[in-house]
Amino acid sequence: MEQSRNEAFVESLQNYSLSELEDIYAHLDRDLFPERFDQVRDEIEARLKDFDSKATRIRTIIEPPGFLRRIASSAIDFSMQVLVPFLIFFLLKSVLFPSAPTASAGGGGRGGRGGRGGRGGGGGNQSDDLWSDITGFVGSAKDIAVGLIEGDPAAQSRAMLIWNDFGIILIILLVFRVFMTLSGWARSGFTPGMRELGIRVERVGGGVPTWSQAVGRFVLQPIIFIATLGLSGLWMLWDRDNRALHDKILGTRLVRVVRTWEKTRTERKFE
Repeated sequence: MEQSRNEAFVESLQNYSLSELEDIYAHLDRDLFPERFDQVRDEIEARLKDFDSKATRIRTIIEPPGFLRRIASSAIDFSMQVLVPFLIFFLLKSVLFPSAPTASAGGGGRGGRGGRGGRGGGGGNQSDDLWSDITGFVGSAKDIAVGLIEGDPAAQSRAMLIWNDFGIILIILLVFRVFMTLSGWARSGFTPGMRELGIRVERVGGGVPTWSQAVGRFVLQPIIFIATLGLSGLWMLWDRDNRALHDKILGTRLVRVVRTWEKTRTERKFE
């Protein structure tokens, strides 16, 4: 019985990556499980001996990522870096400061929202109030944007009220997004969304982008996209290397990488 358990344990070690085995080895109690301790060590040593001959066969790049995959990774990054933090800040502000100017500024020009100043004593549902804040803010933002384009002084005044309430939050979010994006590109080639979708940015010659390339990519990407009315993003559809226009200019490219759950058993052994 004991022998069959040992055999099952040795077989189970094949399901772990090299880094996972090293973690097991570091935390396994040698006094309580001396035989398993030696088995884990032997497996690690066997893989290290095999590393030079087999690791070069591991796939790291499949092909340039497709258009929809890029859009999905950008959506994930935007949600994590901008949308979710802003929503949290907005909800906290609505709860802690329910009578803040923005709560009424968004609907000052609308008939039904001018009387919300007494909501705290009306016994209304708090979640309904928060949802009204969110939908009212979105509607106000749309009205203000249209008004600013048309040069409406009232829209300019309302925009200043919102900026006074949320300007510092927007600046913090921008700094947070810059830090998350640039550090990810320059250190590993990934942002969270890119890692999740199996996309990596790198220099054309290989390796992660330099800091100057990362900064240039962050700044040029939206500028060129707006200036070309979105054509810069579609450049990949006819570019030989499937690169967008900003990547073409900066000497960078996006590549498709194999995610952990997409790797074969042999590939995972050397991670």
